[in-house]
Amino acid sequence: MNTRRFFSLGIRIGISVFLIWFLVANVDTSSLVSAIRSVSPTTILAAALLLLLNVFLNSIRWKLILQKTDIESGVGKLFLLNLANFFYGFALPGGKMSADVVRTYHLARITADGTEHVPTRAILGSVLDRAVGVLSFGLMAAVILGFGWGSVMPVDSLSRTLLALSLVVSGAGLIGFFTPFLDPLLRALQGIPGFVKRSSQFVLEALTAYRREPGTLLLSLLVSIAANVVAALSLLIFSSALSLPLSFPALLLFYAIAILTTYVPITVGGI
Repeated sequence: MNTRRFFSLGIRIGISVFLIWFLVANVDTSSLVSAIRSVSPTTILAAALLLLLNVFLNSIRWKLILQKTDIESGVGKLFLLNLANFFYGFALPGGKMSADVVRTYHLARITADGTEHVPTRAILGSVLDRAVGVLSFGLMAAVILGFGWGSVMPVDSLSRTLLALSLVVSGAGLIGFFTPFLDPLLRALQGIPGFVKRSSQFVLEALTAYRREPGTLLLSLLVSIAANVVAALSLLIFSSALSLPLSFPALLLFYAIAILTTYVPITVGGI
């Protein structure tokens, strides 16, 4: 590891340690431990099973996405990769971005067929999978903030900003996946040799395939939304056991924002 990378890693670790310390220092830990102990094992088991169902549904989404990138892998293998990804997202420097690199590497390794394009297709499949996930978060946040305006969050600059960002993410995702708006850019990128050329070719081919059969993309999007709902249900069960006055729409919004922040390399979720 060179000096620059070592310095960058040190800064990220330092920021994460400070954030963890700040959270712990401002929480009554004895009350928190007492509240957690009051939660029944059945409640914890139910919440954990729902989280596993969330990972399984996300694996189905990934399977649907990979079908258009010419990568064949069973849902069981993808489920195991996503479980490992869940751990790496909190343990590796760089958060979910680093975890996705590891996930993509293992996907390319277990689906290798002797051709040089497998790593590129694996990267494409992982990126498109995450793009569908981000799109589902954007749509979910836009619906919650739009129809629950003032009830889920106070009407202030933060809620307006979140609504604007969710609309931008949703609009960009829908345009990119379902219209040829980005096709000229992808064709232009094919003039750059090497990885950029291969990647842009595969992206264009995959998007074209999705548009021919939009049902696959719509199904993967619905599966992703279902996975988000299941995760929020898990949070609802746990928060109810702790007697926290949190509504289900608020937890849906919190989950979407929390997952998106773990993609930021300096967050607690991934140092």
